[in-house]
Amino acid sequence: NDDDNDGVVDSMDAFPLDASESVDTDHDGIGDNADQDDDGDGTDDATDGCPFDATKSAPGQCGCGVPDIDTDGDGVADCLDNCPAVANPSQTDCDGNGIGEACETFTDCNANGIPDSCDLASGFAQDCNGNGKPDSCDLAVSGSPYPGAVQWTVASGGNGHWYKGVLAEEILKWSQALAASQALGGSLVSIGSSYESEWVYSHVSNDVTLWNFWGPYIVGPWIGAKGNGSTWSWEDGTPWSFSSWVSGEGPPGGDIQFGHYYNGLGSVLVPKNTWGDYYDVAFPISYIVEWSTGLPTESDCNANGIPDSCELANGGDCNNNGLLDACETANHTTPDCNNNGVPDSCDIESRFARDCNLNNVPDSCDIAAGALDENSDGRIDLCNYAVGDFDLSNEVDPADLGFLLLFYGEENPPFGDLDGSGVCDSADVGYQLLNFGPLE
Repeated sequence: NDDDNDGVVDSMDAFPLDASESVDTDHDGIGDNADQDDDGDGTDDATDGCPFDATKSAPGQCGCGVPDIDTDGDGVADCLDNCPAVANPSQTDCDGNGIGEACETFTDCNANGIPDSCDLASGFAQDCNGNGKPDSCDLAVSGSPYPGAVQWTVASGGNGHWYKGVLAEEILKWSQALAASQALGGSLVSIGSSYESEWVYSHVSNDVTLWNFWGPYIVGPWIGAKGNGSTWSWEDGTPWSFSSWVSGEGPPGGDIQFGHYYNGLGSVLVPKNTWGDYYDVAFPISYIVEWSTGLPTESDCNANGIPDSCELANGGDCNNNGLLDACETANHTTPDCNNNGVPDSCDIESRFARDCNLNNVPDSCDIAAGALDENSDGRIDLCNYAVGDFDLSNEVDPADLGFLLLFYGEENPPFGDLDGSGVCDSADVGYQLLNFGPLE
């Protein structure tokens, strides 16, 4: 019902029989339209900034109807405070996520006093892999994680691993050296290339204090090599692709033996970058430990400050092995005979470089190494001859056929035996005719 016909039903109308009034905010019996102080706070509506809020006569920070509570007492009301429980009058929110820095748990991996998220938001730091951490931190290791260890850095062409020569209190077995290295969180060193061999020797194993006499023999630290029958392997699973045995040492016969640095017979204790093998008995007094943990979460093989994973995402890995081509070639882990920063295999596969003799070496490099190229066309002469281009014109034509016929029927001719049968015959003529025309 709406007895006074004011558009407000009686049940909601404070004055159901007075069409001029329907609301009494301060419940004083006077309708708001006639009441000069609707909220009953003692301030006339004419001067009351919040005429319907008895707790406020001005909007304040939060506006009418919302208390200006300031829990942390920093001068910023809770309704506006981005950190209402912790005083932060500056309201600093450098990453713009709506949470004040004073209230936010953050990391500062580069220790510059600015949250990582703010470094990234401001553009001060880059995060190419999108892991929420500045790239510089992905690439960083602060000091050696292993006391006394030295690192073969990726920037210098290494693998980023750490190495240390450990002098034992007394001579020890290979199995004891292995257990000791594992107790240190590493493994006995594995040496996978001549480059690693040179680096480890020059930085670690050439320390004469790690060497000792065993009878007339000059012996050095244990390494992770172990032989079973005629097969050698590295204890940590590194592929066996390099060795540096003293003449007469390794591979073993039918017995299980183990690798160590060794300089043969002598009367002067002189280290040498060569190895010997022997049984699991105590005679060296040291061992080399290698750690592959405690490394940066990202590698930067070319030391340009950009994680390799980001560069790989944009190309630069023509052989799809997960390594930047430029680093593989710079570190000499893959052939790049023309020094163009691209593995030879990719140059050949993309036909940037010719490999007419299929030896996986660009012809230009074969020629630079002495292969004949009389007509200076960048193709090895033997490749021309192999398809019947005897005059090196880069085309198999009637003149070449005539040259072949000069040797027709001869056994082991200087030219013309294209199929290697030992005689120049009709099969060779047929093969030459198949190649008639310009060479590719």
